[in-house]
Amino acid sequence: MLISPGCAKAKRVVSSGSSGNRQKPPQKLRSYNGLRFSPTHDPFQVVLIESTKTTVAVTFNIPVNHLSLNQKNILINGEPLTRANKIRFNKTGNLIEINTELSVGTRFTVEFTDLESYDGEKLTVTKFNSLLPWTSTEYPSIKTEENEE
Repeated sequence: MLISPGCAKAKRVVSSGSSGNRQKPPQKLRSYNGLRFSPTHDPFQVVLIESTKTTVAVTFNIPVNHLSLNQKNILINGEPLTRANKIRFNKTGNLIEINTELSVGTRFTVEFTDLESYDGEKLTVTKFNSLLPWTSTEYPSIKTEENEE
């Protein structure tokens, strides 16, 4: 007997046979700044650095713990930022913009010390050399074995 899907008495039939497509049990999501994130992720890393003459924008693969970031633990050319250098976050927390003066055509270095992700993980690579203003540098993702699936 066929029952119309729109019928109020329609029942859902579930097959007891194995289809071979087993789903993983759902993972508990972690909340950070009102957003939800998976508890498993690739190692905390920089994925993109873009710069202009006055701004360095750094994109991370997961949100940064804003409490672990300040002017003292960001070094540009080996010097910590000053109060004049402003740091801004995007809403997700995975992008920071640093206002600083860069010389066009002169290479610079960005280094982070004691920087942590939203879940307390330390940054995997902390120093980025030979960057140029008005360029964009992408960094390959470091994968973990459990997240390669």
